[in-house]
Amino acid sequence: MCFNFETMRSVIRLITLSVKPRRWAAPTTVTMVAMSTPDITIIVAYDLSRGIGAANDLLWQRDLPTDMRHFRDITTGNSIIMGRNTFESIGRALPGRQNIVVTHRPLESIGIETAPDLQSAYALATGRIYVIGGGSIYEQALPDANTVFATEVSATFPQATVFFPELDSGWRETSRQHHPKSDTDKYDFDFVEYKRG
Repeated sequence: MCFNFETMRSVIRLITLSVKPRRWAAPTTVTMVAMSTPDITIIVAYDLSRGIGAANDLLWQRDLPTDMRHFRDITTGNSIIMGRNTFESIGRALPGRQNIVVTHRPLESIGIETAPDLQSAYALATGRIYVIGGGSIYEQALPDANTVFATEVSATFPQATVFFPELDSGWRETSRQHHPKSDTDKYDFDFVEYKRG
């Protein structure tokens, strides 16, 4: 079948018109989604002077087993973030939790993830975030935190060398549960929850 010149020109014109882009496109709406801030909780135990440790260990050693169970129950199934000294005092990954250690030095240990700083540690977390110490990490994390779970031990340990910062007026106490000393717990203590705002 033969086309003359006029027929070919008409076909080309039709093809051109059919693929010509629209001159006036509807404006495109771009929705910006803000990144959510992670929920940061500090969990800490301190004495009447806010001492939390000495010689890389708890001041009351293992004399408050109820507090240790409380810590385990709260953190299991979630992400715990700690400094290198805290990890070395524990000596192993705590089971049933994502263990993240903030350190600049290599760390060879099963079940441990490492991060160079707190923000990187937050980004690694896959569960609710609990910052568990030590002193320097608490100080760095406090501005980011919106909850503090504190065990307030009714005793003073003069050997304390590491302390938890005072909470300012931006924090309020929301609950307190008293536990008297017993056959297993050597000291009186309170479980206290503080919320920011």
